[in-house]
Amino acid sequence: MKKSYLIYLLLTTLFLASCDKEEEILQEFSLENPDQFSNEDYKVYSAALSNYNTSELIVKQQTSNLTISAETYQFVFQTENSDSLDMNLYQNFVKANSGKSLLDQQIVVSDKIVKLISNNEYGFYFESHDTHTAWNLFTEDYPNTTGYYIEVNKIAYNDDKTKALVGHQDYWFTESYGENETHKIGWITYLQKIEGQWRIIRSGTYNFL
Repeated sequence: MKKSYLIYLLLTTLFLASCDKEEEILQEFSLENPDQFSNEDYKVYSAALSNYNTSELIVKQQTSNLTISAETYQFVFQTENSDSLDMNLYQNFVKANSGKSLLDQQIVVSDKIVKLISNNEYGFYFESHDTHTAWNLFTEDYPNTTGYYIEVNKIAYNDDKTKALVGHQDYWFTESYGENETHKIGWITYLQKIEGQWRIIRSGTYNFL
């Protein structure tokens, strides 16, 4: 009788531990109340993120306030016969990103699933675990992303809203690049509104710490 009771306790403990682990991984996270963005903003975001090759894009709900220097902007967009080198637009970009805001689930990219992750969900992966565990959990939950997520900047426009500048940053993990290290690269994209549709004119990358 005593032996059977001990076996029962052991099995119960193992079952509860398994349930706790499954609940931790499968728990659901709600988005926070979004800030005010225009329909035009979401159209620009949708166009700017259309070049990704994966079937699923994971975007952090909270925008990034990371901006590039004027020198880097000039280097990326200094091309012959291009009007993308607009310093007024760049200044608008810096001002727009003086703070952070919360997006709504309104980014739509053709043939792709776009999902926002809240600060709580982001914290569950990347602030509650070591780097290797965090990325393993993230990739298990989002296998179609090829293991990366995106942060976007707020958008800057010219006066008549026919030109837009938006930045975003990619974060990913690949063990072959280095041990337990998160990798990242920034993008800055210039778009024009042509016949009512936002189109990418030029996009360039930059490194950041």
